[in-house]
Amino acid sequence: MAHLLSESERSFIESLQCGARGFEFKNWANTFHCKPLYYLAPETECEIIELVRIAARHGLALKPVGSGHSPSDLACTDSIMLNMDKMNRILAHDPYACTLTVEAGVLVHQLNSMLEQRGMALSSLGSISDQSIAGAIATATHGTGMAFGDMSSTITHLVIIDGTGRRRECSATVDPDLFDAARCSIGALGIITQVTIQCEPAFKLHAVQTPDTLDHVLDTLDEVVFSAEHVRFWWFPYTDNVAVWRANRTTQPIQPHHESFLRDRL
Repeated sequence: MAHLLSESERSFIESLQCGARGFEFKNWANTFHCKPLYYLAPETECEIIELVRIAARHGLALKPVGSGHSPSDLACTDSIMLNMDKMNRILAHDPYACTLTVEAGVLVHQLNSMLEQRGMALSSLGSISDQSIAGAIATATHGTGMAFGDMSSTITHLVIIDGTGRRRECSATVDPDLFDAARCSIGALGIITQVTIQCEPAFKLHAVQTPDTLDHVLDTLDEVVFSAEHVRFWWFPYTDNVAVWRANRTTQPIQPHHESFLRDRL
């Protein structure tokens, strides 16, 4: 397919080349891999729009990828893969509305640092913070707490480049059907380039972890999940042992754990 590109198209694509030629992508769990024809790292919306238009002209598939955390082959392609790591800038901060607008390639742990510097926080988080924010919302990454939605539910506005290269802004009041679909779209509707996130003032959690049995947790599950703002439990396979973690917001001063070999190293 490369020989069908014009000289200017080829030059433009080569300028965005990321990593060595013949790059092999592997997802986070190493369960799927692929060798894209082009592995590119755009830095701007304009570059993404031009790439979408080139792909459309030549019938090429184009897939963005964050950290590849999905356990599926969702990001795999033998065509054009976009590494979004360079799209990691803060675009706007509204301290009164408690929102932050960032580019889609920002990693969740980077986002947490950005928010901490501004006295803000996400209301709920998953266990892993290596995903890009766009990947986290597109795959419905979620944390804990019956009163909290998945991470896509915190998005109040986004920009997406559709399959024709058109830049589209959407929110609950602007193109709401597209907005609802795009927030958790697994990349099927286009390339998300920026999102505005509804946050809340930074807070502390008081967490307590207790042992329990699997039978008891399952028998009282309705009570367990509402027993704190955030609840999760881990079952230890081949046993009836469960660890239940509960956390609530608190104003108490932070009390760091003393180092524990069992908790911190095993």
